[in-house]
Amino acid sequence: MANLQTLMDMMSLMARTDAPDFVNNRKDWINRAIKDICFTEKWTATEDEETVTTVSGQASYTTTKRWAFVNGVWLGSKELYPIDTASAPLVGQTSGEPGYYRNTGGASQNTFTFYPTPDGAYNIAIKGHVVVELVNPGDSHALTFFATQAIVARALVDAFLHLGRDPSVWEARFQAEIERLRKADSKRQRLLG
Repeated sequence: MANLQTLMDMMSLMARTDAPDFVNNRKDWINRAIKDICFTEKWTATEDEETVTTVSGQASYTTTKRWAFVNGVWLGSKELYPIDTASAPLVGQTSGEPGYYRNTGGASQNTFTFYPTPDGAYNIAIKGHVVVELVNPGDSHALTFFATQAIVARALVDAFLHLGRDPSVWEARFQAEIERLRKADSKRQRLLG
């Protein structure tokens, strides 16, 4: 798998520069590229789930994962329904077994509020697609293996804009890689059934 260090090294080779400003920003550009890719599609490589255990009287919970897309929220075999802010008061301020949820938290998409407010301990499973972030040089993820060329190309778009160079070649390569990944991921999803 391509880890953060490998991705940064690939950027340096392709950009043909070791300018301090370039070297110091590679990690940020790579993580921005990964985030963009995570929000582009529901990739098989970013599928994940997390279970939140509620406590009586507390409606909102922060997950450890950042969600690009939420496929569903379940309490056992019962699916909870998404609710918007305007409809939340219609559910009422009662407590009981949750039947609805709202996903908030801005760009991180990691805060969930359950309605009605849980009246006890419930294990609620959140399933969807996560936003990947690489922190340490050895960090990797299935997405970094699956989308290595797309990540580097997208990161180089930002790098070239920052350096005052024309990023059009890298933008075209990024778009081509995304199309290739869509086809490969579609095939993978069909195989996984």
